[in-house]
Amino acid sequence: MLFKDKALEALKEGNYTGAINFYTLALKNEPSNSKLFSSRAKAYYLNLQTGSSNPTQAQWKKIADDCSTSLSLDKDNYDAIYYNALVQSYGYKRLEKGLKLLNEAYTKSLSRVKQSKHYLLPQEIYMEILKLKANIREMRLHENLANANPFFNKLVYLLQQEYERKLKELMSKDMQKPAFDYATTKLAVEYNNEIKQLIDMFELKRRNVEEQHKEVKELKKDEQKNGKNNNSSSSSSSSSDSSIASSGSGSGNSEKKQALDVGIEAPEYLCDPISFNIFHDPVITPSGQSFERSWLFQYLSSNECDPLTRQKLTKEDCYPNLGLKACADRYLEDVANHSP
Repeated sequence: MLFKDKALEALKEGNYTGAINFYTLALKNEPSNSKLFSSRAKAYYLNLQTGSSNPTQAQWKKIADDCSTSLSLDKDNYDAIYYNALVQSYGYKRLEKGLKLLNEAYTKSLSRVKQSKHYLLPQEIYMEILKLKANIREMRLHENLANANPFFNKLVYLLQQEYERKLKELMSKDMQKPAFDYATTKLAVEYNNEIKQLIDMFELKRRNVEEQHKEVKELKKDEQKNGKNNNSSSSSSSSSDSSIASSGSGSGNSEKKQALDVGIEAPEYLCDPISFNIFHDPVITPSGQSFERSWLFQYLSSNECDPLTRQKLTKEDCYPNLGLKACADRYLEDVANHSP
């Protein structure tokens, strides 16, 4: 059995360290094989995910280097683009750059799907794009809270100092590796939960204050309109109509604000009927129904009909729904930019 075949078997068995070693041996025989470099990058990444400690920059760099070498040999190797995107996003915290690379990998994976034995990667990239967009929205919410309330920054700083103090205490103890890994993981989970609770608390407080300010403004408007009502009956009628319009507008704004809250699910018309996730790359079929491209094409790989109408359907019959994509992107942008 060839080293690259042994590496693939090791990957399937979850033996990522073994896979890394076999890919390294295989590369000695095929140093110009782009796929081997991207596969080793995958093994490196999966190995990081199984570890309980935080990955070091040196570990992330190994993945990035393999991806870079792979792309220098084949610029269309979307596996390499995909894992490089994960490094940029989670290793180097460059979320926007990571999202750009994920979109590039997604596009290339769709155009080269016939060359792949398994049509899973486009969907994996699609799910990772949704996950990263959610992380970006949460990051922007965190930034909005920090900018609006300096006290929030102070509390985050105190929580971080407490986390680092406890971590140093653990590192100073003579502990077996399994016990140390368990303790540090538990500490990290507790720290992340505390940060999340802090964000939720400040966001709730912000919404309550916003509602109170809104009520005060409405009361002032009513007082002004009541003053005008005493002047003449005609102005009273006009003021009454204006009051109704203002009330309706206020209600609409409130509903819009609630719809944009991070915890609210996206409207049904913005979600793919197959995966139930918000659209990223929607296509429209002759029946007028829209689907997420990667999920629909996965379905069409084993069926030649519309999932809903059962009418004959091919990939060539599907066209990008740019209007729906713009709506979904705008919705996500509004959520992300919903600042205090």
